[in-house]
Amino acid sequence: MIKFLFVLILFSCLFTQIRATCQQGTYIEGSACVNCSAELYSNTLDATECKTCEEGHYADHQGSTSCSETNACHAAVNTAYDWITSPGVEYEYGGNSPPTLPSTKGELDCSGLVYHSFKAQGIDTFRTTEYFCRSGDNITGFVEVGCKLPASDNLDCWKKGDVVCVNDGNHVAFYWGDGLFAECASESTGCVIRDLSWTSAIESWYGTKRPIFEECQTEEPDDSAVSSNWRLQAYFFVLTFTILFAM
Repeated sequence: MIKFLFVLILFSCLFTQIRATCQQGTYIEGSACVNCSAELYSNTLDATECKTCEEGHYADHQGSTSCSETNACHAAVNTAYDWITSPGVEYEYGGNSPPTLPSTKGELDCSGLVYHSFKAQGIDTFRTTEYFCRSGDNITGFVEVGCKLPASDNLDCWKKGDVVCVNDGNHVAFYWGDGLFAECASESTGCVIRDLSWTSAIESWYGTKRPIFEECQTEEPDDSAVSSNWRLQAYFFVLTFTILFAM
């Protein structure tokens, strides 16, 4: 009877290790698996908490399994984010006045926001929406990628710093991460951080461009990290059958 109970306990431990686990990019909260929030990541199974990226790296969406090295294009989007959130940017068609941190508001339109954000990082582009939204790869410093809206439906496709064109190429926005965009939309909407998941934006998607300037090149994140849980599972498996055969 004691031997039976001992084997039963071992099998219970083994089952606990083999059962379904929380995947990479999530952590355990109570009895549920929860996605890591934006800017955090998890690269192990059954993580009890998400990790913070080391300095100079970032995780750009919920459920990230790794961190990417920050580059000038990422910094450009962060600049746009900082401008919009504080001190703020007012929409002005043809506006060419970026904010002066920490307190002076700016006046920009959609392409002005993208242009001046790049310029703040020493990257020269043209100023017009036509430049960013020209079809194909015939744009200096950008290539066409197939990431479609809404970004939240295909987060792995989008990269921080991507430029999306909608409304037949007459409007451009900056991908910030986690399905959100920095954009100067209109006088009524202003300059905001938001998703582009409403029907008109999705239906009028015109193209997505990815910056390939030298300043934007970084090594791809290493996604090879896996959980060490398999070692624990193997240990219980071998231990259980060793004891069984010893009996």
